[in-house]
Amino acid sequence: MVLGKNLKFFTRSGQEVVSSAILEQRGNQSSILLESNAILEIGVLQLNAGQDTVLFLALVTGVTSVGKIGEAEIFRITQVSLLSLRNHSQDEERVAELRRLLSSGMFYFSWNDNNETNDITLCAQRQANGAPTDSRFFWNKSFHSYFIRFGIETNQWLVKITCGSAEIRTVYAGHLQAKTAVISRLSCERVGTRFNVRGVNDDGSVANFVETEQLIYVDNQITSFLQVRGSIPLFWDQPGVQVVVKFPADYPYSPPHVRFVTKLWHPNVYENGDLCISILHPPVDDPQSGELPCERWNPTQNVRTVLLSVISLLNEPNCSSPANVDASVMYRKWKESKDKEYENIIK
Repeated sequence: MVLGKNLKFFTRSGQEVVSSAILEQRGNQSSILLESNAILEIGVLQLNAGQDTVLFLALVTGVTSVGKIGEAEIFRITQVSLLSLRNHSQDEERVAELRRLLSSGMFYFSWNDNNETNDITLCAQRQANGAPTDSRFFWNKSFHSYFIRFGIETNQWLVKITCGSAEIRTVYAGHLQAKTAVISRLSCERVGTRFNVRGVNDDGSVANFVETEQLIYVDNQITSFLQVRGSIPLFWDQPGVQVVVKFPADYPYSPPHVRFVTKLWHPNVYENGDLCISILHPPVDDPQSGELPCERWNPTQNVRTVLLSVISLLNEPNCSSPANVDASVMYRKWKESKDKEYENIIK
């Protein structure tokens, strides 16, 4: 099945930067009017920008077909567009990382022969029993909420996306032709790296829960074998350094604020836990600081570069501009092998 262009998107921007959009769908007699100051959205992402709320219309603009099983075809998303409904040019940078994530090839949806969305969040048995959408694997559920708020039938307009992997192959057994598929669905309820997210939370969701389904289709018969895996369902408590990172409303034009909750005796950490590092200083020209403008924050920095800089500073303190003078003096003496007081404190 060829998945063609199904949506038409019309926009108009006035002098007061109030964008409106009309959405039409092929084969659907109705249309939807979206305005940034009225009906908010369509499968819409909502971000706070100071006192304003920025709304983005999420559209799938690139897919590849994984294969067809039964009456449904599974597609891998390869490109996503996030269109700001207020039509500000700088809004594009706010969602650049999210757009790259959604376009990474890890997200899938299903479409049937009647040009209708198919629920990829459900295994074969749940679909046969008429079960509702499984919210554990419904990654764009929040994108549907605005449609639901205004009584719009989301199945006619939006697809349901899951994260994971999908493979479909055709096999032969004698004169019989069969389709076999392996679909893995990653839960969206408790996702993260193993060091930061482990065990179970208060809602009973384990970390990195994955449901893998093996399917065989022969004529009108379906065989499904389901496996689940995830973190051990125990409450974990592990020691470590706790850090709070707060992002300002105008990020990435202004730097985030990093504060250590865990008490640290470090030359570049203030007594209240605030971190003193050039990359987190506002991008202003301050000759008295001794810092070059290129050493300060700029919009090309991201979470990864910030964390790498913080880790580097923890390993190699900068004693030329200390936030904790006493710790700086102790560190220098320890570095020169003259005193072990610094080593004893940090232990």
